[in-house]
Amino acid sequence: VRPSREGTPDSDPVARLLSLAVELVSARISFCVIGGLALHVRAPSHAPSDLDIVVAPGMVSALRARRGLQRVMRAYRDPYVPPILTASAREIARGREMRLQTVFGQLDVVGESLPEPYEQLAPQLMSNREWVRLGGHSVPVCSAGDLISIKLGTGRMRDAAHVRAL
Repeated sequence: VRPSREGTPDSDPVARLLSLAVELVSARISFCVIGGLALHVRAPSHAPSDLDIVVAPGMVSALRARRGLQRVMRAYRDPYVPPILTASAREIARGREMRLQTVFGQLDVVGESLPEPYEQLAPQLMSNREWVRLGGHSVPVCSAGDLISIKLGTGRMRDAAHVRAL
């Protein structure tokens, strides 16, 4: 039996995911928020269920990301899930994806499933990202144009509905 989420920093899902994003920033990971939390920034009625990020391209960013993710997972992993970080820095640099469970919620490191090749889209996301103030913290979020491109590129009906909400 799993405990309720009351033991997490906040029982509000947006606040929990924001806390996770802030931890990633403090771990000096160069990334961009895509997906549900990015949509919430532009359409506050949307409630995200997880945190989707894209790590900046390159080996230096990948090494820093791997180290930072290990630190975050040691401190905030879901106690009922093994703290497995399955990707090497080299794999992260190539866009390897990971799904990690934390006390804040699920963290998806996205790369290979982006609608365009990671090597092409990641630099664009990083250069277009916007530092948005949420709950008193600055978080790097993909631009509205990039969010629309990603959502439309998935081909999923729910993502098309999200684009209409924008």
